[in-house]
Amino acid sequence: MKKKNYLLGGLLALVSGLLLITTPNEAATVPAVTTPGELTTAIVNAPANEETIIPIAIPTDIHSFGSFSIPADKNIVLDGQDRTYSDTNTLLRVEVSGKLTIKNLRINGGTSGILAAAKTAGSQIIFDNVDFQNIAGTTIDGAAIQFETHNSSANVTIQNSSFKANTVNANGYSGGAIATKNHNGSFTVINNTFKDNKTLTTGTNVGGEGGAIYIFQPKAGSSTTFKDNYFYKNVAVESPSANGKLADGGAIALWNVKANTNVLFDGNTFEENIAGDDGGAVLIQTQDTISDGIIFNNNTFYGNKALGADASSNSGGAIQVFANSAGTSQYTARIQYYNNTFVNNVAKYNGGAIGHNGHLAFIKPSFYYNVSAGYYVNNIFINNSAQGNTNDKKSNIADQSNVPNTGNISNNLGYDNGTPVAETLADVFGTAAIELVPNYSNIQAGATYDLQRIVIPTLPIAPEKLADNIIADLTGAPAVDQRDFPRASPADIGAVEISWIKYDVNHEDAYFELSALTDYDGTIYYEGENPDTYYQVGYDNLTVTTNAPEPKKTGTDEFLGWSINPAATVPDTGLAKADLPTSLVVGDQTLYAVWGTSTLTVTYDANGGTGTTPVDSNAYNVGDSTTLLAEGDLVKDGYRFVGWTLNAPDVDPVYTVGSQIENLQNSITLYAKWEILQPAAITVEYWEYDINGNPVEKIAEDIILTGNLGDRYHAEANYIIGYTFNGVVTADDLSPISGIISDQAQTVKLSYHKLEANTNQGFVLAQYQDEKGTPISADILQTGDAGAEYSTTQKEITGYTFTEVIGNPTGLFTNEVIVVTYVYKSNSNPGNPGNPGNPSNPDTTVPDEVLIPIWRAYNLNDGDHLYTTSKEEYDWIVGLGWQAESVAFYSVTPSYQQAKPVYRLYNPNSGEHFYTLDANEYEAVATEGWNKEGIAFYMVPEELGYPIYRVFNPYATGPGSHLFTRSRFEADWLIGLGWQDEGIAFYSAR
Repeated sequence: MKKKNYLLGGLLALVSGLLLITTPNEAATVPAVTTPGELTTAIVNAPANEETIIPIAIPTDIHSFGSFSIPADKNIVLDGQDRTYSDTNTLLRVEVSGKLTIKNLRINGGTSGILAAAKTAGSQIIFDNVDFQNIAGTTIDGAAIQFETHNSSANVTIQNSSFKANTVNANGYSGGAIATKNHNGSFTVINNTFKDNKTLTTGTNVGGEGGAIYIFQPKAGSSTTFKDNYFYKNVAVESPSANGKLADGGAIALWNVKANTNVLFDGNTFEENIAGDDGGAVLIQTQDTISDGIIFNNNTFYGNKALGADASSNSGGAIQVFANSAGTSQYTARIQYYNNTFVNNVAKYNGGAIGHNGHLAFIKPSFYYNVSAGYYVNNIFINNSAQGNTNDKKSNIADQSNVPNTGNISNNLGYDNGTPVAETLADVFGTAAIELVPNYSNIQAGATYDLQRIVIPTLPIAPEKLADNIIADLTGAPAVDQRDFPRASPADIGAVEISWIKYDVNHEDAYFELSALTDYDGTIYYEGENPDTYYQVGYDNLTVTTNAPEPKKTGTDEFLGWSINPAATVPDTGLAKADLPTSLVVGDQTLYAVWGTSTLTVTYDANGGTGTTPVDSNAYNVGDSTTLLAEGDLVKDGYRFVGWTLNAPDVDPVYTVGSQIENLQNSITLYAKWEILQPAAITVEYWEYDINGNPVEKIAEDIILTGNLGDRYHAEANYIIGYTFNGVVTADDLSPISGIISDQAQTVKLSYHKLEANTNQGFVLAQYQDEKGTPISADILQTGDAGAEYSTTQKEITGYTFTEVIGNPTGLFTNEVIVVTYVYKSNSNPGNPGNPGNPSNPDTTVPDEVLIPIWRAYNLNDGDHLYTTSKEEYDWIVGLGWQAESVAFYSVTPSYQQAKPVYRLYNPNSGEHFYTLDANEYEAVATEGWNKEGIAFYMVPEELGYPIYRVFNPYATGPGSHLFTRSRFEADWLIGLGWQDEGIAFYSAR
């Protein structure tokens, strides 16, 4: 190996000393540091053997810290506070003799990152939630982070972090993002993403290896672990101009691994990584006889390529293992593979999935090959290819011989290694197109910044294909799959374990009316058009809602439901047609359609009524009796429901709800019987209530409302001097402020509270917005006594043309907030009208095409606000006298990836609507008598939106008790009047 100063283009931490024993005390946090001197002082003053958090607040380049050290008795956490540092061209070196954690830090650009070196046993370095991007390293190994352990047993962990588009471009250097040298402790990489990292040139004897990670000579007794990481499109010198044999390991290269070294790949996904020579995703070069310790468990390799620049054999589209020589020794290497999935990987010369190779050594008096091979258990090798392959004999596996205890041990699909195989992609993954998908997994990788943290994708197998329910004995193999879901018995081959519910139409003339499935994502599966089987796919013990479509069948038989018994004549309990959909636990079970002969039916007719007509789903036989159903929500204007009649609308007898018609001989229809009603009056009462919600006294004469039966009434919330309107009092014996005149007398009770002397002030807020509701100029607030005149101003705003004013630009102050909105059209930013203030930051805004405006109107009579996505409804209600308040905020389409549903409820007593993002609150409010109305609109996460504030009027007993506003001023004004601050309700798209 070329001797060189082994520096990383990222962070360097020198680790030496004894392992810290930390106490369970809560970590201490010291003031943020901005200079090297402050950092040194903070470290020196940190208590011994106790975790101390030091926030980093350096305003420019973190590398100005230069170098610093962590003594053996210190446990230091450097918290970057989510700051981003750019153009970092000076290496930061950290010497650690105790324990160091670096977290919440971003470096973007420049040529240097952090160097970490370890000199003695037991020291610890942890990188947590760090993000390194676009570091173009020169004359360094590992552009982002390099570790030197100097043969010591230090412990290094990189977790929950992201490395993107980092490069190394110098002769003799490797590891596009991370590199290590001679580590002798533990090196753990867990829950990280590595995307588009590259080495760009090869060296003479070394250099160019490991597009993302390069590990040089891990020592005997060390452990290297890659757990739950995602490697995507990393490249090791795709087109080398010289020494192509060094362009190895598109994602990872381990160089000269010794015996008694533990290397574990567990739960990782490698997608579309490229090596210019060998090992499209991973290269492992051994330099010793190794029989145990290098293991691949539950990994997915998809679409990786080894381009074979040096034209040697066994390139390994996903993995190459190369047995290197040392002196006159002859070595063998045995690698263990359990439950991995290899699909669509490509090698130039043999071993489209895995290639094992070795170095030709001269051991007097003869030449000998160092050789390597795999020990394979429960792996999938499908649709891999090798361009230099002959007769498809080594499309998947290319191993060398004479390695003890290797080969096709058990339950491998596609193992060839010289023998052609017949298994196809459809034999394992089905007939629909496949790609990497989230597949129910909860395992995530990456830093928390800019939506980089993702679910690690996998490839689901298809049900009842060659990989499903095969493994009877999991001895030596992992007990869980790549997603940490338990494996069933018998278990599945490959990285992913599935379970399913199979729906069988159970008749040669029956079918599911479906078009062909185009893509398989691990949730549903069937084959072709109008299939006779349908699978609901998940994992073992997952509870799902049945989603199979109702099967069709020619003839007179009807679909009755499902049963686990193919010969059943009635459905199983809970699986009758009327019970569907229902919840079931996934566990490789088959449900058979139950078909029956035609039966008598009982049908209900609303007879001019409106609402939901009752449905009797029972199947009757001749001679059965039927019990008459209740009318439910059926109504008819001007009439009262009194029962049901047979055969003709107005023929007696009238059957009451709950009575029986016996001895059915034919299917029958029951017609609703209606009796005409007479209208009754509505009494409107005006009451003062105290702050505790107790009635004090009547404050005005009652008003009597009359009209025709079925007409809509509306009780006016009259202005009463010295009082302000709270809302409508709700109780079982009271009616809402608006409703229908019925034949029953009704009472509407309106609640007021007495004004204080200083509350006769009004406010007018003039807003200036573009056509999407985005503020483009400062608001103007006016105050004045109620009844005084006000006048607002139409501004001239550079870059915008005035289009309309919403609200009254002039008028009289009231005791409420009057909002007047001036709307303008952008002259210079047609490509991004919805976000003129931030046109070049697509990562923090929502695309215009998914935005839906939410309009707000105010009822001056009862204090209620209407929020609607319908411009037609908004214009209509403004025409009825509601005050127009323009676009309140923006929702998004339900198909938008970050959409969050906002639920709506309706109070049938007060006429008020309530909106919440919290599904638990939605359910809780519904138990208080509110009607659930489903999803009203969709909002976005905090990082993509503006806060929408919610305030509550404790005096209100009807409409207007809640207000949702984007205006902090409006919310604060109402809070000052006694409303309660309920914080941020949700976030509106920006």
